Amino acid sequence: MLLTLLAYGMVIVFMTLIMTKKLSPLTALILVPVAFGIAGGFAPQLGEMMVAGITKLAPTGVMLMFAILYFAIMLDAGLFEPFVQRLIAIVHGDPMKVVVGSAVLALLVSLDGDGSTTYMITTAAMLPLFRRLGMRPLVLACVTMLAGGVMNILPWGGPTARAASALSIDVSTVFVPMIPALVGGVCWVLYASYRLGLSERRRLEVARALALQPKIMLLDEVMAGLNQSEVGQAIELLQGLHTEGLTFLIIEHNLKVVRAFSERVVVLDRGRHIAEGSADDILNSPAVIQAYLGDGHMGKGGTDVQASATGEHA
Repeated sequence: MLLTLLAYGMVIVFMTLIMTKKLSPLTALILVPVAFGIAGGFAPQLGEMMVAGITKLAPTGVMLMFAILYFAIMLDAGLFEPFVQRLIAIVHGDPMKVVVGSAVLALLVSLDGDGSTTYMITTAAMLPLFRRLGMRPLVLACVTMLAGGVMNILPWGGPTARAASALSIDVSTVFVPMIPALVGGVCWVLYASYRLGLSERRRLEVARALALQPKIMLLDEVMAGLNQSEVGQAIELLQGLHTEGLTFLIIEHNLKVVRAFSERVVVLDRGRHIAEGSADDILNSPAVIQAYLGDGHMGKGGTDVQASATGEHA
């Protein structure tokens, strides 16, 4: 129990000293453990414990030093510069490509195992582009953190190296079983960045149209590719703009969107006009139910269409 309290106390004191800038991190790393070791009654054994700790951590330390020095040299030599320039040329102002490109860049830079380098290079390369396009910097921070979190489990990354040292086993024993998780994590980062980029693209499309101060705006499937949360946010935005006097002409298959703020709805089926009226009239129209759900749902009236319009089922 005493050792546990000393351990937590040491961490708290260490973090307090470096966050308040009372000591440098290096000085605190040396003095704080020594002070708590003496306070815990381990003064006679401190020398032996230090030697044992250094011996235990030496292989991991050498690997970390090699990774830091190697990638530092590569960065100074401009290793990522051609890729960054090529990436900026490929994205060509498309918000979705910009976000995915930022994720790819962060994943590659994270190979050095140093999070600070990842943030510096990715931010320096992509933040000006984000600002130029009017994109949210929070999205850049999000994809960079996702990439750094996934790539941090590389053998020379901090968590994996520390786990191997604490367990006194070879780092490959820890890392190899995590390779499938690493691959899956990379795929998830790319997918998440794609969804975030798609949301940014939709948002900016509406923003650019609004910059022209139109009286009537045509929106063609603007909700396509958005998840339920993003659709809800888009509906709130459009409702607010409509309240301010802007008229919308919307082409949309999402009945939740149609019902949210449509005053008059016209339904076309394969180019044929089949219904017209208020949203509630349309949702209960036999012709719309048949076109939307098929003959098998005719006996249920508008129940299934109503459920689709409220998002109660897919």
